[in-house]
Amino acid sequence: MSNLVFTTIQEQAATLRARRASSVEVLEAHLAQIAKHNPKINAIVTLDEERARKRAREADAALARGESWGPLHGVPITRPRASARRPAFLPWQATSPPPTQPS
Repeated sequence: MSNLVFTTIQEQAATLRARRASSVEVLEAHLAQIAKHNPKINAIVTLDEERARKRAREADAALARGESWGPLHGVPITRPRASARRPAFLPWQATSPPPTQPS
């Protein structure tokens, strides 16, 4: 699965929809890359792996029930620290509200 991290987000989404990989598998491939490279480049400042794994499991379960969260269902993404909320590396959910900007 590690080659998935070098595919486009659209290809990852198509792989998930076709069930050639699970959200958990895609997430774990990305987390392995982060573990390998982030200590040197510090691109991910706050990483909530357990929350990301929980959301990946939820994305897989939703897909198994025939639900769709949108075109990027289950694809892990990073969210920049642009708000007072914690940044996250989570499978994307279309119904999540965007982070609010601090005043």
